[in-house]
Amino acid sequence: TQGDVWDTQWDMFLCLCGAIVSLLLFSRRHDRQLGLR
Repeated sequence: TQGDVWDTQWDMFLCLCGAIVSLLLFSRRHDRQLGLR
């Protein structure tokens, strides 16, 4: 840690947020591509 006790938890929280955002974005794109076929 770099002096912050919650450094690891904060990193994992941001990682989770990024995963959720990318899932939302790519699921919409994926649904649109499936609809075109």
